[in-house]
Order: sequence, then structure tokens, then C-alpha cells
Amino acid sequence: MYMKTALKNNFEKTLSVLLLIVMCMYACQTYAQIVDMTPYDSPVPDSLHLAPDGRMTKEQAIYDLNALVYTVSEVHPNMYAVCNQGEFMSRVNAIEQEMPDTLTRATLYKYVAPLLALLGDGHTHVVPPYNDILTKTVLHLPVQVNVDNQNGKITTLYSIYGIPKGARITEINGISTADIVANLLQYVSGERHFFRLMILKDYFSTLFQLCYSADKYAIKYLWKDKMKETTLKGATFDEIRAEKKRSEKAAGKTPEERKQAPKHFEYQLLEDGRVALMSFNDCTDPLEMPAFLDSMITEINAKKVQNLIIDVRKNGGGDSRVGDLIFERISKVPFQQFGKAFMRITPTTQRLLKNAYGDEFLSPTGLYLENEDSLNVPLNDKARCYNGKVWLLTSNYTFSSAASFSWAFKYFNMGKVVGEETGGMNVCFGDVLEYRLPISQLYCYMSHKQFWQYGTDETDIHGTIPDVAVSADKALETTLELIRKEK
Repeated sequence: MYMKTALKNNFEKTLSVLLLIVMCMYACQTYAQIVDMTPYDSPVPDSLHLAPDGRMTKEQAIYDLNALVYTVSEVHPNMYAVCNQGEFMSRVNAIEQEMPDTLTRATLYKYVAPLLALLGDGHTHVVPPYNDILTKTVLHLPVQVNVDNQNGKITTLYSIYGIPKGARITEINGISTADIVANLLQYVSGERHFFRLMILKDYFSTLFQLCYSADKYAIKYLWKDKMKETTLKGATFDEIRAEKKRSEKAAGKTPEERKQAPKHFEYQLLEDGRVALMSFNDCTDPLEMPAFLDSMITEINAKKVQNLIIDVRKNGGGDSRVGDLIFERISKVPFQQFGKAFMRITPTTQRLLKNAYGDEFLSPTGLYLENEDSLNVPLNDKARCYNGKVWLLTSNYTFSSAASFSWAFKYFNMGKVVGEETGGMNVCFGDVLEYRLPISQLYCYMSHKQFWQYGTDETDIHGTIPDVAVSADKALETTLELIRKEK
């Protein structure tokens, strides 16, 4: 998820000159920049091209591993902020020793994903090779599950193969689900345990298939305080979908229609038109947002709607400038999302930036620190602004630019925050760049900037803390109850 900050991207114009000793230390640490090109910037040698059957030799896998370590060390602004350098490099050496003579892309992922997850940066991660793991004919665990983001407990998402919806699964093939979750979490990047559990919900089917695939699954589950057991055969996705429809028909239920992808942003009126709910699902479409906001605010102002609820519980981030467009219309005071930002530009960073954006965001090599002292001013046109009471709903999933939005919302007293602590922190990494491992072509994403949200105390790192702490699924109803009591 990209966090294209509202801070000026033309960093060289506002470059803070750092002490010479810092530059010297930096030069020593990035010894590879002595030359413009490295083996990992150059085309892959013919001898290392991937074989037609898709399997890699150990030599090829180590080449990709070293390319990954080199690239993240050249791009990331502070890769050892959480993980000790000795621990990280010891793990690299151990991986080289543990790798078999031949391996698949999926096996390589099992080595490199936990390595990047050690960095504790939710933006920096390796993407699972889904098409290699979740093929049409492969047999899967025949139940789909939810992972609780507070305690890691696993429950079924719907009734299927005799297991009722909401049953708590405690064991699969003799392995406790607590151990399964703990093992799968090593592949998930993130700053906080609860955020990684949230991400595991989306990754669970893929990672379980990668680590625990079997022909049959002996499942123990808890239902109505009674422990039950069943054994199910592995099934294809088509078989699972067909069984789900049969179960729904037998229960007299109408089969669920395929859910449409949520819109980037939309709104509706609640409580007989007394409350507006804006679902702000991702920070995208900066060109479309002004027209949307003008339309929404015109209507709710005309109808004298006294409360606006902004919901970022499902917002994983995007472009922080979109958040500024909202603040221009709801804030009573000047505002700013970020206090400062830091990045270092190496030849490798330049190459990845150019691949992604052309010359738009290129800067000379060096260290860049920008302090943002100025504040953004709300719109002067009061007809385009909302003057009622504003509420913000957050969750552990609220991340990146959405977390920055929630931080500024609370810091500048724009309203009350209801829900859970955000998954994004007040000191964080972001503005990710895409990188593909040269041989396996596994997708990787890595931060190339560090951000300090406005007014942050960097000795106390945490997400946005809600004014009213409730579970995310109760945040909306809790807010509506608070509004009703204020009548």
C-alpha cells in the first residue's frame, strides 16, 4: 500500500544538509555504491535463468536471496530500527545453509518472507506466489476460517461439510490451531501483533496450503461448549463452492450473491437522515474525491445533518493527499499529517523509482530530511465545508495513509475517534517501491521513506488511540448510541 505523502516530493529543494560525519558513515555502510551497477542491477547471467519446469537450483535461490538483501539494504531508510543487524544477517547465513539443492518458487518464499518480516515494517514484505500455491486442481482445507485479531482464535466463516458457522476450530491433523497461527505469523510483516493477525485473515488459505497441505484433515472444533471431531477430504475450490451452495439450500437459505468490491468512498444517511456515514475505504482517487466531497457536503448541509461519521476501519492506506482533501472541509483549524520525513536515495532507489514513476520523483543520491513546519489551511468557501460534529471509526486494520489520517484527525481535535488502535504507527515507514527477485520473479515491496506524524513523541511509538475503545465491529453502533444520548 502506497503512502504518497502530502509532504513535498521535490525533496532536493528543501534538503537539510546533514553533518559531514553522518555522510561519511553512510558512505561506509553503502560500499556497493562505489560503482554505478552491481551484479543485482545487471541482467541475470545466462547460467542462472530459471529452468522450464520452474524449479530453481540452490545457486539460483542464493542469488535471489542475496539480491533481496542487497536491495532492501540500499532502499530502506532504517532497516534495523526493530531487528538487530546481527540477528538478520545470521538468519541470512542460516537460510543459505538450510536451502535444499533444488526448490520451487513457493519454497523460496518460505525462506525469504520470514526474513523480511523480521524488519517489523508492514510495508516491506514478499508477496506469496498465489498462482503456484492455489491452483485450480490442488486440494485445500475444505473450510474457510476467520482469525480473531485479538486472540488468534480460528472460527468457521460459514456452515459446510457438517461444521456449523462460527464453530471454533481447535486442532487440525493433530496440530493445535494456536501453533498453526503462531507458525503462519512468521510470514506476515507488520508493526503490531494485532495488525499481523488482521493480515493473516487474508493470507490464511494460502499460507495454510503452503505449510500444512494434506489429502485429509482431522478437525477438532468447539460448538456450544461441546468438543466435536470430524475428518474431511481435501477439496478443490470448485468443490468447496458447490458444497457451500448445497449446505445453504438444505438449510433453506438463499445462496449468498457475490459481494461487489467496496467503492473507494461513498456515503449514506442513517437515523432517519440525522446522521451521515462516509465509508472511506481506501486513500485513492485524489482527482475524484473533491467532487464527491462537494456533493456529499452540499446535501448534508442542506438537510442540516448534525453528525458526520467517517469510517476508515477497512482502509489500508494509499495516497495521503486524499485525506488532506477531507481535512480541508471538516477541520476548524490549520492542520498537517506529517511533522518530518527522511529518505536516502541510492542508485538502486533511483532505478526502482524510475521503473515506477519515470522521472517524476527522481532526486540525486544522498540523505534527505524534511521538517514540515507549515500547516495546511481549511477552505475559505464555507459552503464547501461541514461544520457539524465529526466522528471517526478505526480498526486494527487501519494502516499507512489511513493511520496518518486518523492521527491528524485526533491530534487537531477534529472529532472523537471510536474503535481500535490503528495498525499504522505514529513513527512509520512507507512510500513503497516494487522489486522483483531477478530469477524467481517473486514480488517484493519495500519502504524507502520514514515518516513522523505531526506532534509525535518518537520515544512513545503507537497507533492512533481511540477516545472510545471498542471492538471494530461495534464501533458504528457505539457511535450511534453516543449520538442518540446527545439529543
